[in-house]
Amino acid sequence: MSSRQDGSVTISVLVVTYNHEQFVRQALDSTLAQRLPQPFEILVSEDCSTDGTRAIVQEYAERYPQLIRLLLSEQNLHSNEVVARGFRAARGRYVALLDGDDYWTSDDKLRAQVAFLEARPEFTICFHNVQVVDEHSETTGRLWNAPGQPEVSGLHELLRGNFIASTSVMYRRAAIAEIPAWYDRFSITDWPLHVIYALEGRIGYLDRTLGVYRLHGGGLFSTLGEREKLEAN
Repeated sequence: MSSRQDGSVTISVLVVTYNHEQFVRQALDSTLAQRLPQPFEILVSEDCSTDGTRAIVQEYAERYPQLIRLLLSEQNLHSNEVVARGFRAARGRYVALLDGDDYWTSDDKLRAQVAFLEARPEFTICFHNVQVVDEHSETTGRLWNAPGQPEVSGLHELLRGNFIASTSVMYRRAAIAEIPAWYDRFSITDWPLHVIYALEGRIGYLDRTLGVYRLHGGGLFSTLGEREKLEAN
């Protein structure tokens, strides 16, 4: 675990959370477990939860003040502004996303993605595979990406469908000067964000399973029926 040094930050981890009291400790612990030679920061964007989520993230911020910064809504925004404000606040060259109900399973997840992007300046996105589990962290037997996922892709492939799990993605922050205002109006958080960055460069895939996507009753998108998902898309 490495904290900010001399104002220089390599990675900004953006944890987005709302009513994740059962899960957010596991999410935060998985970010704190990262082994990195570079300094990083953790931004927690919390959207005025009605359960104990806010108290938990405040507890973590008090324990790790050199590492964690909180972005707190005064009222529930229920919009992509909760994500966009994290990008505005980020200091890192790279931004990694993590939903408060998901978590990472490898302590070198961030290191591997930074190494990939540092070596390939034409890439603006790096992602990896994730395991799909239920609310009790029991496996569903599914992975987000099927075997044969291309190691390199781009905007054309992404417009056909979202193959990037939000918990797996890292962006080259400087590729985009600022998140467009229209992003706030979308009901889907990650796919349009992937598209914004894919407009500026290539997408790289690490064929490793380094995190977990959790299906549960409080999930905003994962619990929709197939027809509802298609309509939203």
